Amino acid sequence: VGCFHCSISATKKGFEQNTKIAKNAINEAIEYGVSRIHLSGGEPLLYYGLPQLVEVASNKNVISGITSSTFTDTLEDTRPILIELKKKGMKYVMLSYDEPHSKRVSISQFCEFTKLAQELDLEVCIFVTEYQGTSITADYIKKECVKIGVDIEKIDWTIADYQYEGRGEKHTEIEKYKDEHQDDYPRCPIVLSAATLNPDGKVFLCNCS
Repeated sequence: VGCFHCSISATKKGFEQNTKIAKNAINEAIEYGVSRIHLSGGEPLLYYGLPQLVEVASNKNVISGITSSTFTDTLEDTRPILIELKKKGMKYVMLSYDEPHSKRVSISQFCEFTKLAQELDLEVCIFVTEYQGTSITADYIKKECVKIGVDIEKIDWTIADYQYEGRGEKHTEIEKYKDEHQDDYPRCPIVLSAATLNPDGKVFLCNCS
């Protein structure tokens, strides 16, 4: 999606993790006692092997979930992917929406995806990055969700300030705001942190490392 505040320095020329390696990593993690597998990105809905990885975890009775903007670059309806992930055993979704996401994902698409996640009895957390001048706030998303029947009281809401990490460190439009408020910002606002296997084989303790 190209979020200018993203704490991960991702590019459009990302490297897709080999599915066999990813499956082996999940199995080994479970052997070491890991009880929750969290799949992020980039955008995990773009990854062809995502349902397979969720299935590996659920077959070992391990909880799995994803962080998603509900987006794919081919702009198809992503709700069928969510249904497939639920069938494979996925338990929760962390959905991210803010100003940059809104350029590629309509608020109606995001809310419909959220509604389906709730109907599928998935645990839902919505993560919103708010900063000076943004029109996309948690209150705005809540109002739009309510319009289509989403029970916002059953959603975990996480609001974070602008993150000066990764790609976000290089964004200059709000440098002045950074200087004025830098002490107010949490260094890591992600609530569903999980150990992350990098394509180069390194393992990070957080998906935002």
